[in-house]
Amino acid sequence: MLLEYEFSFGNRPIFPQDFPKHIKDRTSLLQIAQYNHRHHGIIDNDFLKWALKNGISYEAILWFVKVFSEQTDQELLWLIDAYFCPYTIYCDESSNAIKFRFKDETGKLNVDWRNDFVLAGIAYEGDTPPFDIDELFASFKLQKTVTDAKLGNITKYHGNDVNRFVDILKSKKVNLFLNTLWNSNTYIHWSTQSLLYFALVDIVDSVMDIPYMLNEIKNVLYKYVRFDLDYFLEFLAKYSYPNIKKENVEDFCEEFISWIESIEPLSQEDELCLEFLRQGAKSSKKSGDLLFLTENRDNLLIENFVPIYASRLGEFPSSTIHFDKCGIAEENIDRLANAFCDIKKPTYDFLDSTENRWIQICDFVSGMIAALLAFVNENDIGEINAALEMFDETQKNNFKLLTQLIRKSSTKNKYFDHMSCNYEQGERVRYLISKAEKL
Repeated sequence: MLLEYEFSFGNRPIFPQDFPKHIKDRTSLLQIAQYNHRHHGIIDNDFLKWALKNGISYEAILWFVKVFSEQTDQELLWLIDAYFCPYTIYCDESSNAIKFRFKDETGKLNVDWRNDFVLAGIAYEGDTPPFDIDELFASFKLQKTVTDAKLGNITKYHGNDVNRFVDILKSKKVNLFLNTLWNSNTYIHWSTQSLLYFALVDIVDSVMDIPYMLNEIKNVLYKYVRFDLDYFLEFLAKYSYPNIKKENVEDFCEEFISWIESIEPLSQEDELCLEFLRQGAKSSKKSGDLLFLTENRDNLLIENFVPIYASRLGEFPSSTIHFDKCGIAEENIDRLANAFCDIKKPTYDFLDSTENRWIQICDFVSGMIAALLAFVNENDIGEINAALEMFDETQKNNFKLLTQLIRKSSTKNKYFDHMSCNYEQGERVRYLISKAEKL
């Protein structure tokens, strides 16, 4: 569940005359009043757990926290919205390679690491669709033979080209689609897994024994691996990473230490993180232990992406969530759902996209988000600026609409935006969004 955010506040007693007339669920209001009394007005994380277990309505809990308790903490309000608002959420994936692995000992990968996995789509409050889906599809004027519309049916681009984002934005049909979402009570959501970043983080978790700066160190490692990618991937594959044999731990650590020592840090902060990493590797070499890099499968960097599906269930336990059919996710999600949804599970299912146009438009969303991430994975700020300067009016309009939807949705609820902890990627995405406002 999401309750890593801690809060606490105090209240006076609640009386029936305090209850707002517009909330018809009096049972929830009475239960909240009783809870408030039993706990002497002290409200903290346990209150949300109790409310989930007891089916307290969204309207009642929002009134209690925001109006009666006068709480304006946006983090808390986002948490309540995610936990209790009954959204209808549709999801489809993009760049789903099923697994991410080395192909051989030279470090070649089975997919381009820049094409991150994305699970994304649309969401709206309640169960009443915010627009006429058939009317939208009629406006696309697709050929009658298209029974399962994909992003490629409304725009032209070249497969998994890392710069395909630029071409996707050229389409007037994309403009129709984005305008429909923007002019209705529709939100977009996205969960991503940065392939290369995620493949590297176990190195840090294995050699570091300090509980702080771990994310910073992981990002510095990712940054300098990017500068020396061919060598580093071959180095990892040589040791069957992430399954380093016990007899090879010392050699692995020694070579890793030598690589760190060859780096010329670009800042004092980077130098500090690299030194922490070097000292951690020296300790691991001495102990002969790499906790998370043994007893795994040879060369298998990411086993599957099912945890991304399951995390959506944990983030929106009061919603109805529809996934696109995906064999490996369908076979494994129930087991993971029990871990992610320890208090309450949402209603969820897997739908055939050929029979559901809402799932089909999720392919449009996931495809655009995946293209955006590939674009920022490939291009630095200077290259991004150069590309933006070449945009025509259609590209500018579509770019603005997409970034406005991203901002609208993440403002509504921060948990619609679930990206990897890849600082460089996040910085470039935020930069793109800021540039869109000035086009």
